Parts: sequence; structure tokens; C-alpha cells
Amino acid sequence: MNKVEKIKQIYENFSNEYYSDKFDNLREALNIISKKEEKKFPHPLGRFIIFYSFPTANPKLVIVGNNPSWFYKSKTATDDKGFNIAEKNLEDVAEKIPTVNSYREHDHKFGNQMIDTFNYCGKPEWIDTLVGLNRFFIQTGGGGTAELKKECRKLDEANENTYSEIESLCTYFTRELIDILNPKLVILIGDDAKKSTFPDAEEYPRSYDENRITFLEAIHPSNRNGGWIKTAKDIRNFMEDNSLL
Repeated sequence: MNKVEKIKQIYENFSNEYYSDKFDNLREALNIISKKEEKKFPHPLGRFIIFYSFPTANPKLVIVGNNPSWFYKSKTATDDKGFNIAEKNLEDVAEKIPTVNSYREHDHKFGNQMIDTFNYCGKPEWIDTLVGLNRFFIQTGGGGTAELKKECRKLDEANENTYSEIESLCTYFTRELIDILNPKLVILIGDDAKKSTFPDAEEYPRSYDENRITFLEAIHPSNRNGGWIKTAKDIRNFMEDNSLL
């Protein structure tokens, strides 16, 4: 089985789990959030997104973010046929291996921040050759995973922890996907990507070696202490220290 077939199998396995009775409460929580925020959201929640670009074999760079947000910079903008652009872009990546690079083509906040980041680092071409995914696959909206976790708790019985179970499942598949891809460098964007995907520092090498997978931690560009400039500096400092510039 080649790498693409292995990745397709992960999509199928995750979909079977996510849409099973086991996660009824999770999907209901997403439905509740969607109804509560329907005037602010461009479309209802509920889809899962794993990759943001086509997963090429043995890429030089993989970035792992937190979880999917909206897929256009404006939540209300429509195309010339009246379709919401954020929802239209979602269809390019939701629940299937994408053939587009969402960071480059969908003009959304995180993608634009990463374009700025790699331009700052002197590596603008990286945005076009990287493979991107998130450590948590479910689109959650403005309140993020904290709001989803809160709504799940309201629906769960005493011995259930629906959010933790889906988070563990996403973490398991994220690790497996990185092993399948076998990249040269993995950039973990933000604390959630670092803590949930590779929580123990001794588990992974931080100095670059082209004969193994190297991991770099970078602050998330949405942070209030520096924004994408801090993300770019984290990555640029690593590149300078490891003679990658």
C-alpha cells in the first residue's frame, strides 16, 4: 500500500469513528454551537478537515496547527453567484484529501499569516511545497476547542468524556500521518500542537538532521504577544542556528 492509500485509509477510519454513535454528543455539541452563533458563522459546524494541502511523499516541511477555523478572511463575503466563499472553500478540503493548497488559495487568516511568516524567513516558496494539517481535525468556530469541550461536558453522562476521546483519536492519527509522510522538518504551531502531539520534549529531536525527522516549536500567529512576527522569528532563529538560510 503506497502512502496516499494509507492516508485514504486514515480518512476512512476517522470518518467511521467520528460519525459513529460513540460521538453523538460531540456532533450534537457542534450543532448547538452552530445554532447559537448562526448569525456570526458563515455556515454550520460539523465537518472534519485533516490536510490543508496535498500530502506529498517525504516532504521537506510539515506544519501542524491546532484546529480548523474559517476558510476565508471574511465570514459574510459571497462570490458572484451568491455562495458564501468560506463555505465554498471548505468543500475543497473537508473530509477528503485536498488537491489545492488552502494556505495559498483560500485567502484565510492563518494561511495569510503563514505566507507572511515564510516571506519574513526568506523562504516564500515553502508555502507552496509544505504539507499542512492540524492536530485536532474538527472545525469549531470562533470559540475554539474550549467552547466545544464545554458543550460536550453538558451532554456527557457521568463516566463519559467525549471531547477527550475525539482529541485522543485525532492525536493518534496525527502521529501516524507524520510517520507516513516522513518529512525532514515538522513545525508545531502553538502550544496545543506541541503538547497534544508530542508532549514529552525528549521524544523528538530539535536540532536539524536531514537523516531523521526534526521538530521545531513555534508560537501560534494568533497569540497576542507578538503575532505572526513572533512565529516568524521562532522559525527564522531555528533556521539560522541550523544553517538552513
